[in-house]
Amino acid sequence: MSMCLQAYTVGATDSSDKIASFSNWGTCVDIFAPGVDVRSASHSSNYGSTTMSGTSMACPHVAGAAAIERASTSSVSSIYSALTNNASSNKISGLTLSKSSSPNLLLYVG
Repeated sequence: MSMCLQAYTVGATDSSDKIASFSNWGTCVDIFAPGVDVRSASHSSNYGSTTMSGTSMACPHVAGAAAIERASTSSVSSIYSALTNNASSNKISGLTLSKSSSPNLLLYVG
């Protein structure tokens, strides 16, 4: 569990919606988002890009979805609720018995 009660914590999945091998799991995760082989900006040039993996790639997806929700509400709890309620349920594979306490919620923006 996050030490910050207001934190909305993110796990990572791959392009097949399977939990990433490096992702956190369990009750410390609120939602999952794509985090494997994500194209991102790079410092290599003004137009540089690179492909990266990590929960650091999954979190910006959730931050973007939260920003979209923020446009219509000012309540943090409403944003959290919208992200959770709009998420696709039971789409994530690889949640073995040991990881079954993880929420099977995949970020959905639409």
